[in-house]
Amino acid sequence: MTAQTHRDNPELVLVVGLSGAGRTSVIKALEDLGFDTVDNLPASLLEAYAEDMQPGMRHAAGLDVRSAEISSGAVLRLLSEWRQGGRYRVTVLYLNASVETLLQRYSATRRSHPLSREGTPEAGIAREQALLSEMRDIADLVWDTSDWNVHELRSQVVDHFDPPSVGAITLQLESFSFVQGIPPAAHLVFDCRFLDNPYWVAELRAQTGRDAEVQGYLRTDPNFPPFIERVLGLLEHLVPAYRKEGKPFLVIALGCTGGRHRSVATAETLAKALEDQGLRVSIKHRELQSQHQ
Repeated sequence: MTAQTHRDNPELVLVVGLSGAGRTSVIKALEDLGFDTVDNLPASLLEAYAEDMQPGMRHAAGLDVRSAEISSGAVLRLLSEWRQGGRYRVTVLYLNASVETLLQRYSATRRSHPLSREGTPEAGIAREQALLSEMRDIADLVWDTSDWNVHELRSQVVDHFDPPSVGAITLQLESFSFVQGIPPAAHLVFDCRFLDNPYWVAELRAQTGRDAEVQGYLRTDPNFPPFIERVLGLLEHLVPAYRKEGKPFLVIALGCTGGRHRSVATAETLAKALEDQGLRVSIKHRELQSQHQ
């Protein structure tokens, strides 16, 4: 039986998982929430790092998969000791993603897999999956980030590790297709169909509003920048009023014809601007998600 941990004991979120699945993004999001963080921590230094943790403080560490201690089982033994002893409040978060997604991300960033210096990326991913299989088995949380962008991943971190407090409000941005109907939970609805449509540009048709090329195309539309500016201005006026009324969230729906280009790019642009203002933001692309179901 696991020993009882006291709420004042140091809290540690240990972030592990496949390279390219979003570990650095999670660490950055936890840092924004006030966690003391360190990334690429060699597993041999994990115990020393924990020794320096202060009571009542929140800490997060991203483990370097190349550490020999992971394959030797030393980390598993250490975690077992901590959980039995109750000295630390430990959460193991394992990040997973499909092989196809990981290969696409490595291709986009032009970086090599840390375990495939002398082989193919597929070989490195397979080796990493084997090395971390036991870590995944004992993880408290397993997140598959295959269909998440950086905003959605950050929203998961915020929702799980920093749930809304009294008076806080989350802005939920949702892109959609008018053909499929307006999201029933929407509080505010904006029609993006007046913007230039990337669908009619042959090289952009197969892409989505998540892609930089589509977003760049829309920024050339003279209607796009003032539209974003005016929506942000409206939200600056409305959000405090909704917060005052005690609403925990505000659903902002952005629609276009197919729900793949204009509405998605607008939601992504607004999400970044609102996050830069320090607001709590989550994002959902309804039609893009439905394609993977």
